[in-house]
Amino acid sequence: MKTLDLRRDLVPVSEFRSNAAAFLKRLQEGDRLILTQNGKAAGVLMGVGEYQEMEIRVKELQSAVNSLIEARKGLLMDKDEAMQLIDREVERAHQNSSGR
Repeated sequence: MKTLDLRRDLVPVSEFRSNAAAFLKRLQEGDRLILTQNGKAAGVLMGVGEYQEMEIRVKELQSAVNSLIEARKGLLMDKDEAMQLIDREVERAHQNSSGR
């Protein structure tokens, strides 16, 4: 993820409208833009790929935080317990799919 350059990446909405194709190309190359309206930050634009990567990172961080919370509460299970649980779930799914 590129670092924002406030001299280059602050873009008035009117300028964005006038040069949308060029700005969209920058977004596709990994830049992010801060759109301004009346001199104040109004929104942030980023490319689709970067947005998807950000969503993945956020989900991974949420999962890590949840794991830490569970660990502090003593809710974690050891490897053997986890494998037994997985085996039971696989067996249950197999039984349900075979119509038993």
